[in-house]
Amino acid sequence: MVKDILIKKSLEVAGEHLVLAKLWLKGYIAFLTPRNYPKVDIVAYNPKNMKQANIQVKTTEERSFMFGKFKETEVKTKFKEPYVFVYVSKDRETIKFFIVPSGEVPKLIIQRWEIWKKTAKHRKPIAPFEDHGHDILIEQLEKYENKWENLGLE
Repeated sequence: MVKDILIKKSLEVAGEHLVLAKLWLKGYIAFLTPRNYPKVDIVAYNPKNMKQANIQVKTTEERSFMFGKFKETEVKTKFKEPYVFVYVSKDRETIKFFIVPSGEVPKLIIQRWEIWKKTAKHRKPIAPFEDHGHDILIEQLEKYENKWENLGLE
């Protein structure tokens, strides 16, 4: 159990540092926020035009990115920042970045919920939205791969 938690936390931190490195290579100034800072993992700044972005980072080795439980009414207000989703293959040979602009994450969560309701083998009636942990599939993110412009820093 402790080992699993350490591996998960290590993956999360690695994902944040991978994003920091990419931002630096693109000429941005970027910093990690303190742990448990609400809704922001990285603050990035473009010194050429003085634009700034507060970025949330999610990292996984699985086929989806987990979000946990929350009410359906919270979806639109909970995810206001742009997200960088980082996929790292279990053998660590493949790293993919999916950059989703602010406002798109709620749409993806609702889309995934609708897909799950139609295709998953579950008991009827389906429990309410807030009783389920939610996720976004990697397949849903393909159009956002390496779309760093979605951060709004240019």
